[in-house]
Amino acid sequence: MRAQPRYPDFLCIGAQKAGTSWLYHNLRHHPEIWLPPLKELHYFDTKWPSDTSRSSQWNKLWSQYARHLLNRAKNPRLALDSTNRWLIRYLFQPRNDHWYGSLFPSDPNLVVGEITPKYAILDEDVVAHIASLMPRAKIIYLLRNPIERSWSAAAMHLENRCATHIDRASDDEIRQALNWIQPISRADYLKHIDLWSLHFGRENLFIGFFDELAEDPAALLRRVFDFLSVESSVDHVPACVREAINAQSYEMVPERHLRYLAEFHLEQIRSIHDGLANENTKRWLDLAIRSVSPECLSPNDLKGDPAVAGASRT
Repeated sequence: MRAQPRYPDFLCIGAQKAGTSWLYHNLRHHPEIWLPPLKELHYFDTKWPSDTSRSSQWNKLWSQYARHLLNRAKNPRLALDSTNRWLIRYLFQPRNDHWYGSLFPSDPNLVVGEITPKYAILDEDVVAHIASLMPRAKIIYLLRNPIERSWSAAAMHLENRCATHIDRASDDEIRQALNWIQPISRADYLKHIDLWSLHFGRENLFIGFFDELAEDPAALLRRVFDFLSVESSVDHVPACVREAINAQSYEMVPERHLRYLAEFHLEQIRSIHDGLANENTKRWLDLAIRSVSPECLSPNDLKGDPAVAGASRT
């Protein structure tokens, strides 16, 4: 008889480029929390064939893990550790709900979770299915100024898919990247909040802000600990909490692109602020309004807002 699958106690659903890698790295230090060896499992957002050994279904990273494991298997003197056994299950077993549940340890003393930023934009039928599997799961959603999120996502797209740094890219390349990354749907935060709240309850949805991460990452992490009902004392905050994870570095957003993004996202940001109404969303709205009217901008405006600063913490 197969063991009963265990589904996550929490999911971090995004947003993309809003600090999810930082969260994954720091939550893994907590002794009461378990996260998979791979940050993003991409189970619910991917159409998987029953035969998962077909290499065409693996992305570049997963293929590298598969080659690594196969090379180890050729050496009979080399024992596979628990992480490698987990990777074998992840890479080679048929994907279904039972398989997904088998990826999480059964230890009731551990709070187990998964972080896949693309889950925020899942269709309602998929979110409903997730709720049927784990109705008491808690949901973490980190938000970032849509202007900054779009620029950071475009920088990643140019680097990974075009081998071009955003500081050296042409305006046409940047505009193509901005259009490719679906900036409006990715930052439709209120729609995503409403959908996930409908199925899990607003009280089970944690909203955090990239601005908090930039200003006081330890405080944000402890808020997440409290939400997950694990020990949240400063003793459990890693010494590396201020380290940027998968950070990108680029120059200040040129004014022409800043204005373009501000015009693109202005009404969206206005709606977000109307719905959430806090100091973070107000700062986003103030920047967007100033940016669509360049005569109102000063050098201090450009330097002081994280949306146009020269580094990104993911």
